[in-house]
Amino acid sequence: MQARIRLILETERGKNARSICAKLNQVIVASDPGLSRYYKGGTSAVFSRDVVAFEWPEVIMEILQLTQAFGRSWTVTGDIDNELSLVTTEFSLAGITWAEVSIVKTNLRG
Repeated sequence: MQARIRLILETERGKNARSICAKLNQVIVASDPGLSRYYKGGTSAVFSRDVVAFEWPEVIMEILQLTQAFGRSWTVTGDIDNELSLVTTEFSLAGITWAEVSIVKTNLRG
């Protein structure tokens, strides 16, 4: 199972976007991001990250710990029984303006 991490970065410069993503990746240990220009300005970055947990409550806890590593004041959306989506605009790393972390419940044990 994989979590999807989507960010909107302040910068439109590829070099700066890659630098912000590298700093974040030291914290969250995810895939190399896909980068594209965001239509309102800035850069969109999309990461994926394997989730180690096997039971849905453990998956939720793992995602909450992941999000706390780089942001705060997360808003929880979605049907928590089948998916988890978290959104925030407050970060411990400079250069990020918005983030969403989401995961959908798939074939789990139990």
